[in-house]
Amino acid sequence: MTNRDYRREEFFRSEWFGGKEVLIGLAEGAIPNGARVVKVNSKPDDAHQDGALGTVVGALGPANEEVKAQLRGWGFPPIEWIYWVRWDDLPEIPVAISDHRIKRHREIFFEGACPFLTCLEQGAHSHPICPDCGAVKYGNPFFCPTCRKHLEKELLNDPGYRG
Repeated sequence: MTNRDYRREEFFRSEWFGGKEVLIGLAEGAIPNGARVVKVNSKPDDAHQDGALGTVVGALGPANEEVKAQLRGWGFPPIEWIYWVRWDDLPEIPVAISDHRIKRHREIFFEGACPFLTCLEQGAHSHPICPDCGAVKYGNPFFCPTCRKHLEKELLNDPGYRG
């Protein structure tokens, strides 16, 4: 790193929310701006838990080796990019999050009747695809921790479930 004075406009754009300035990275990350993402690797006190959906609006990175070494020294997992995500349930405020805590969200679309036996939809609709194992509708709870978390969340929200 040099002693050159960096201007923040080289790396960030500014947006205002409720009188507060939020800086958003200008880089185009490995996950492009506009891509849909799903939250993974949540901690219990995170505002958004696994399965939360959002849209990437900015990025900062990739991290150089010096930054990666420092982060490892602090106990962080390998981080290459920081992304700014507008979560679906809080779209007004972009939130910074490291790349190991989000994955691209994928869906499969059907124009008419669904081929899955557990779905009775007849019109146009979609089903999510697990970002870890690729199972449609998170249908691999026995072998995939992400599918298992999704199923547990679904069951806990079902008023008829007596677990």
